[in-house]
Amino acid sequence: FVDPKLGVPQIRTLHEDANLLVEYVTLPAESGLSARALYFSPRGGTVAGAIIAIPPATQNPAEFAGVAEGTKPAAWLKVLLARDVAVAIPITIARSDDHPICVQAGGKDRRRVLWRAGYIVGRTLVTLEAEQAMLLHKFLSGRAELAGKPVAIMGQAEGGMTALYAGALDETLAGVASIDYF
Repeated sequence: FVDPKLGVPQIRTLHEDANLLVEYVTLPAESGLSARALYFSPRGGTVAGAIIAIPPATQNPAEFAGVAEGTKPAAWLKVLLARDVAVAIPITIARSDDHPICVQAGGKDRRRVLWRAGYIVGRTLVTLEAEQAMLLHKFLSGRAELAGKPVAIMGQAEGGMTALYAGALDETLAGVASIDYF
């Protein structure tokens, strides 16, 4: 395992008002890996810390946060933002079979195809997603509003597995929570 070195972040503002900032961030690493995430930051007060929230493989970040079209904001996200906690939701590989390679692989979903290929090339999917979480941690820790503030990680289902691995690799995280992984 190699500690990923964060390159220059690319940030695009999706929404900003007096109460909330939403950004789409791309975080390149020197290794060629990049992490992408939705970043939600409360406005109007002092940010108390941040959570990296990893969605289950069955949901994309917008669905997990409840900001996809036709959904309501997720209760967990509203609670954290109300308590002045910023939230970063990484974009991970979804468990979908809508890619041509999935058909060639006999109907296997994207995660399964990449999981198997990861062993061949020596970089498993969970390792790549844990590295993405570590890049997000470095990004969050470097933001002015979060300087010196705690950053923790949580994940649900397969996202919980990724959170556990990232927590084992990055001992500077303030905490780790795994929901419905076991």
